[in-house]
Amino acid sequence: MLQDRFKRLFSDKTLRDQGTLRQLNNESGSRNVTADATNSFNYADNFIRFITEAHVVYLAMKLLGTDDPSDSASQAAVDVSTKFLHDLCQDIVQHV
Repeated sequence: MLQDRFKRLFSDKTLRDQGTLRQLNNESGSRNVTADATNSFNYADNFIRFITEAHVVYLAMKLLGTDDPSDSASQAAVDVSTKFLHDLCQDIVQHV
């Protein structure tokens, strides 16, 4: 299943297609990931996790109204509380 996804989304033909695994791999500078996920399974698995986490962080930033990852919660004028974080997590899950 992982190999099928990599075959479709990690092709050199998709290098310029925004959002494909090949394009994201090129942008992230990860050199251990190859199109043959069966021979680089751990690297491929770590790469998928990294990309997923990056997308969740990006979505959280958008929901918080910031474009700069170096902004702190106080700079974004966010009241960090348990309810706020719970609501933010629910928003993220709804978008995913």
